[in-house]
Amino acid sequence: MRVIKPQRVSILQRVFELKQERFLALGLAAYVPLDAPELPLPEIAMWQEVAKQLGKDAALDEGLPKPRGEVLVFGKAFSAGAQPRPAFRARVQVGPIDKVVYVVGKRRWERGVPTDPEPLTELALGWDKAFGGQGFAANPLGTGFAPTEENGKKIHALPQIEDPKHLVKSPNDRPPPAAFGPLDPTWPGRMDKAGTYDAAWLENDFPGLARDLDPEYFMVAPPDQRLPGFFQGDEPIALEHLHPEQATMTSRVTALAARCFLTRAAGDVPLEEVATRLDTVVLLPNVARMIAIFRGVVRVEEDDAHDVKCLLAALERRGAPRPKEHYQAIFSQRLDKKKGVLVAFRDRDLLPDPDPGAPALPDEKIGDMEDLLQREGVLERRSHERAQRELEKARLSLRALGIDPDEKGVPRALPPPEAPPRLDDLPEYVERVESEAARIEAEAKAKQEEALAVARQELAEQGLNLDEIIERSKSEQGGPPRFRVDEHIARMRETAEAGRELGAPLEQLEAQLDDPAFLARLRKLEEAQLVAYRLTAHHLPPAAIPDAEARRDLRGRVEAALASGARAMMTGWDLTGADLRGL
Repeated sequence: MRVIKPQRVSILQRVFELKQERFLALGLAAYVPLDAPELPLPEIAMWQEVAKQLGKDAALDEGLPKPRGEVLVFGKAFSAGAQPRPAFRARVQVGPIDKVVYVVGKRRWERGVPTDPEPLTELALGWDKAFGGQGFAANPLGTGFAPTEENGKKIHALPQIEDPKHLVKSPNDRPPPAAFGPLDPTWPGRMDKAGTYDAAWLENDFPGLARDLDPEYFMVAPPDQRLPGFFQGDEPIALEHLHPEQATMTSRVTALAARCFLTRAAGDVPLEEVATRLDTVVLLPNVARMIAIFRGVVRVEEDDAHDVKCLLAALERRGAPRPKEHYQAIFSQRLDKKKGVLVAFRDRDLLPDPDPGAPALPDEKIGDMEDLLQREGVLERRSHERAQRELEKARLSLRALGIDPDEKGVPRALPPPEAPPRLDDLPEYVERVESEAARIEAEAKAKQEEALAVARQELAEQGLNLDEIIERSKSEQGGPPRFRVDEHIARMRETAEAGRELGAPLEQLEAQLDDPAFLARLRKLEEAQLVAYRLTAHHLPPAAIPDAEARRDLRGRVEAALASGARAMMTGWDLTGADLRGL
């Protein structure tokens, strides 16, 4: 299954079987701040915080569809002002849910009377601090059901989290445990709703769920943290003594809405929408965050949902749904083989428009890609600064030679480097860069064609054909033209002198040597061949590398020229294959 989603939505999926039918439960989790509940944060930030707040053994969600909404709370309770107190209360109110627990310092029974509580400033709100213990089915993790051994002594401790309506008043009291976290699926409050797993189930429904399963089994929060229906969004939230610095906090359930679509490997419907409902609100009050889980369920054929080809998830503002055609277009763009990988980073297509008044938040980082872009931005700035220093040196060098750099068009400063693109802007940025590269390539090609036309015309005036020269060079060994005008004139003079010595002067040759226009045409021919070579060298075979002795000779000639200070005499030298390292 391919998943298309913004980086600010996390997908929770689970296949289950009931009454010989398979279903895919889909959870779309949005991680939002309590002070900006319509601002979804990156899922990487959510999972990092979930690991800290829930611990390594806890699960955020069981992935099964719930018949109504519920609230879960993870974290610690804190005394006001971080002052040690024997006890204080913690409160969670979400819509009609209003739950209070007492947080009490450590106590124990002594002769049937509880000791004074030890002052405390904070307490983790886990089931291990609520009433219970080994042998107490409703909470075998808890404290207070029976004495335990501590440092070789029998200690009968009292719970540190209590329900104000059911306080422990004697060692024999058995109050219902009070906490805000999820119930274990094996505890009586859930296990008695799991259905019947007998021989008939084994024969007819294995490995699915029991036919008589009560949907309430999927509810994991304590009963007093459940709604009669589903969350509608905007329900008020009030929290007390659940943040290390804020004694009270207020917020509201996010008003975001989730949209979910899928395509199947076989089917006539191009895009099938999955209805979702907000069934779970997870509060992480210690860090002022909330996780809203929107759930949808669809029938599937395979036990791994392999018949679902592609899944798309998005968030919207409640009351402002986007048309289905918008998401069909997103499907087409994301599945495009050429540009899909770039469009995949554009989250704005699948998220509501950001609130301009939303606060800046520390967990806005999406992942390593933004770090990479920022690092590349730093490298680009450093490269720009280095180039600017080189430009300033060049201007100073020109002034030292009595040349005004401004008159020569040497700029005073380079244009500022372009800021690295945001991930949402990456497709447009790449398209702009590719368009600019194509423009530059077209301009370079036009200039090359123009230069070739000039060279072709100049060679034609000398009775030569540029295209034939290029084709001949391709068929021969590559490298620069072998025609050297000075060497050619020297050979002409030797031939003319030999004719005179033999008493048979070569009058036409003598006339050419005495004709400045002819000699100028030869030099122009040499220049034209070099121009043609420079323009077409990348189409020709590689130049032959001289043998070791020839390379040593070339290096020796260059060293001699450098030692004599006659750098200008090297103009026009053919240094193909020369080893000039270290000079």
